Amino acid sequence: MLRAESSPVLRAQDLDWNLLNPAFQRDPYQHYRWERDHGAVHVLSAGDHTYYRIIGYDEIVTVLTDTQTFSSRTTNELGWLVFRDPPEHDKLRQAIAKAFTPRAIAVLDAPVAEIVTDLWNHVLADHGGDLHEFCNLLPVSVISLILGIPVSRRQDMSRWSLQSLEVLGSMFGFPVSSEAKQGSAEFVDYLKGLLDSYRHRPADNIGAHLVTLSMQGR
Repeated sequence: MLRAESSPVLRAQDLDWNLLNPAFQRDPYQHYRWERDHGAVHVLSAGDHTYYRIIGYDEIVTVLTDTQTFSSRTTNELGWLVFRDPPEHDKLRQAIAKAFTPRAIAVLDAPVAEIVTDLWNHVLADHGGDLHEFCNLLPVSVISLILGIPVSRRQDMSRWSLQSLEVLGSMFGFPVSSEAKQGSAEFVDYLKGLLDSYRHRPADNIGAHLVTLSMQGR
């Protein structure tokens, strides 16, 4: 049973709950400790904005499965899959699954191994050290591979991804820089151009398969 209304409200001056703040990302453990000490559901305040943090397993399962009570939609209408509820969400997810066939996934094995080797060689060339760049570029590079984006654009992809997350955070009251807005717009334009090219020049990657499904009305 969720009892969010009885959870203590944490003011911004107590702890900085800006999840996009690099300082929070470097050392979130005092926040985690506070949450463990105060229950499974929290109502947190950051400036003029209030939001919920849920850390209890049973409570998380409830929120994820009871879509009638807990909607994934936002006040800003976004077409993203993660912001849709059933049955629309289920329909889109099933369509996407048709592109992620076992054969399509198996084809990724060798290129993903090459990406890991290449990134790791850069770490070795730098004599080890902070693995932040490796951990940041690996998922971005694999996503680029899935969409058919050249590996030469992975630094751009990394920058665009972080800037897009910053813009998304602005929907929940977090500050957003003009650089992030510009970068996010560049990202959208690049993806639109890429996907449009697949409409005229089919390719053998999952991104192109998704475009084909879209053109078929599926």
